[in-house]
Amino acid sequence: MAENLKNEETKKEELPAEPPKPSVRTMVGDVQEYLKGKKISLAELLAQRSKKETETYEESWLNKFRPALYLAALILILTLAGFGAFWLRKTLNQPAIVKPANPALFIPAKQEKIIEIAGSDLNLFLGQWKEIFGLKLLPREFAAIHIFDAEQNKFLEAGDFFRLIKAPLPPFLLNSLGGRMNLGIMDTPRGTESVFIFEIKSYSEAFAGMLAWEKSLPKALADLLSSEIGLDRGDNNFQDLTIANHDARILKNRKDEIILAYAVFNRRILILAQSPAAFEAAIKQLSLFIQQ
Repeated sequence: MAENLKNEETKKEELPAEPPKPSVRTMVGDVQEYLKGKKISLAELLAQRSKKETETYEESWLNKFRPALYLAALILILTLAGFGAFWLRKTLNQPAIVKPANPALFIPAKQEKIIEIAGSDLNLFLGQWKEIFGLKLLPREFAAIHIFDAEQNKFLEAGDFFRLIKAPLPPFLLNSLGGRMNLGIMDTPRGTESVFIFEIKSYSEAFAGMLAWEKSLPKALADLLSSEIGLDRGDNNFQDLTIANHDARILKNRKDEIILAYAVFNRRILILAQSPAAFEAAIKQLSLFIQQ
């Protein structure tokens, strides 16, 4: 009896045995067993597989098109290099634009200023010209003004200057002009006043041309003269006058003030000045620096 009770207690303490595995193996079963061992879910396994397939596809795509990409990059580099070499060769072969030297002066100038224009822009020129009158000069000091055309890379000559200011010159005067000219302002007792000096090729033609130009001369130069003195000529005409031992032609305004004087110095240089003081100073300088 006691032995039977002991055997029953021993049986109760024994753990139940695991159910027997099926004799037939399936893929689902194998997967479940694998997942249990790896401690991973089926969804995670599928995600890893999908990622691996994507990476494999991308790597395969890159491997497939890598030569073409390398070729395209090489072509682009060669194209850019060729364009750069062409531009560099063109730049090196193209001569550098050198600004010409300032025109030579007929008389000494303590100051030289350059007015830069673009083509035939008269307003651009006049705006800068009027600023010139603000220069501080010593008594009888001359400031030379050069006009530089940036479009043509040249300093204006006499013919260019009169075309710029739209002054229709008589044919005799236009044909007699040489290339050289000096424009500028000079200190006088009346303030800073304009002085114009032009090289001429024919004295007779230049003088005849000036006589013909006297009627419109003050109007043609009005924008270039100092506004400190009235330019109204009234009914007055040019008159002969000797200034600094040189025969000159002068014009007075209604107040009997001389507003223009001109002469041909040494039969080679035409001088126009706004006052006898400026004219005399220019003549004296020319007498010292121009050979008779």
